[in-house]
Amino acid sequence: MGAHSFEYVINAKNNTEFRQEFLKLVERDRYEYGHSPYSGDIGQKHDYRMFDMVDPEDLFPLQERHEGDKWGDAHAVAVSDKATGEVSHYVVWGWAAD
Repeated sequence: MGAHSFEYVINAKNNTEFRQEFLKLVERDRYEYGHSPYSGDIGQKHDYRMFDMVDPEDLFPLQERHEGDKWGDAHAVAVSDKATGEVSHYVVWGWAAD
């Protein structure tokens, strides 16, 4: 079996909003593609590993260092707004079996 990568941008201002939106994405994917363990998308994930907030230019290097694996949790991080230092949005990514 192979694996497929996924990445989503979630417009949330705090971890509580992010979690709600993450769970909605998971449920939407499961509804659209079923509960197959080989859908190749976020619906296979039950949880995520949250990293400390990063500046936009540090996002890609973080993703390269922490790609994840198809059976583990997704990865997530808050991305800062450079002007205010507050959360701009969140990014969730990972691999899923297909």
